[in-house]
Amino acid sequence: LIRCQVDESKTWHMVCGKCWKEVSGGVEDGDAAHPHYRYGGVWKNHAKPEVTGKKKKNKGKGKGKGKGSDEDVSQLPALR
Repeated sequence: LIRCQVDESKTWHMVCGKCWKEVSGGVEDGDAAHPHYRYGGVWKNHAKPEVTGKKKKNKGKGKGKGKGSDEDVSQLPALR
């Protein structure tokens, strides 16, 4: 998600990559068609995970396929 201002109100908004191209004109500093656009950075989740005791060991599951599984992703809320 990208933090940006898009209008005269100077309110900060969080937009996805697709929407960012629409509100910024596709350039970090905006363009003549988007005079109120201001880039505010990329959002990063710095929340620390809960400590539950022992760390789980990865015993080769999903090796070479990245982290998690399709099952994990299906439980996430949809982003707009």
